Amino acid sequence: LGDADKRNDAFRREIVGDYSALLPDLDKVRDYLDRLAIEPYEWYGNPNVKAEVGRRAKAQYDAGGSDKALKVIDSMDEEKLKQYLKRLVKDNMTVGIEIIMTRGK
Repeated sequence: LGDADKRNDAFRREIVGDYSALLPDLDKVRDYLDRLAIEPYEWYGNPNVKAEVGRRAKAQYDAGGSDKALKVIDSMDEEKLKQYLKRLVKDNMTVGIEIIMTRGK
């Protein structure tokens, strides 16, 4: 716990998780979580903490994070994009159904 870099790495990995691309400022995330009145040592595995991090990430995504994803898509070559889309369809039924429903349109 004495090493700030190790603490930040653990916080990023265990609390922020995949949302770290949208929530790079760990101090801001900690500030949000401090408002929950949950002790920091109880954050790990707490569903309220997980939900709050998800809400904050969604807000960032809606405020321009999706534009970052679109830029990445625009820079992908066709083969890589096709592979990604196939994996997305396999992992996400909603996307697959959407594609099936638009067939022929």
